[in-house]
Amino acid sequence: MDLYCTSQLSQIEGIKALVYGQAGIGKTSLIPTCESPIIISAEKGLESISNHQIPYFIVNSWADFMNALHYLYSNQGQFKTIVVDSLSQISSMLFNEQKRVCLTRSGAPDTLAAYRVVGEMMREVIDLWFRQYLAQYHIVAFAKLDKTEDDTQKIMYAPLFVGKATGLEAVHAFD
Repeated sequence: MDLYCTSQLSQIEGIKALVYGQAGIGKTSLIPTCESPIIISAEKGLESISNHQIPYFIVNSWADFMNALHYLYSNQGQFKTIVVDSLSQISSMLFNEQKRVCLTRSGAPDTLAAYRVVGEMMREVIDLWFRQYLAQYHIVAFAKLDKTEDDTQKIMYAPLFVGKATGLEAVHAFD
C-alpha cells in the first residue's frame, strides 16, 4: 500500500471549488486572485474585473462550452485556473437546447427527458472533464444560489442548476 502526503495534492490534481451565491455578492471579484486564470463566461458581468488582463471565452451554447473545454485540454500548461461563470447559466442553456431535441412520439417537447439529459451531461462535465481530463487545472465554478424550504420549513441553500438533483450532487463533486 502506498503512503501519500496531503501537501502534494494540489500539485497532482488542481483544486476544484464551487462558489455559489446571490447576484452581486462578489463572486466575479475572486477571479483576479486565482493563479493564471482563464474564464469561460456564459453570463454578462465581467465588467467588475475589466481593470485586469484576464483572457476569456464567451459561450452562448453547449457546443461553445465544450469547445472551450477541448481547447483547454489541448493547450494544457498555458493557464493554471479555469473559471466557469456560471454553471447555472450553462445548465440552463443546455436545458433550452434539449427541450428542442427531446421530443415525445407525437413531436411535443419531452421536458422530463430534457431534465434527465441535462443531469447526465452536467455530471459528465464535472466528473469526467473537471476531475479527469482537466485534473491538473484548478477549477473554480460559479453558480447562482438556490434557496428552498424542506417539509419542516428548514431553509436549505444549494447551487442553482436545472434539475434540483444536479445542484445537490454538484456540491459533493467539488473539494
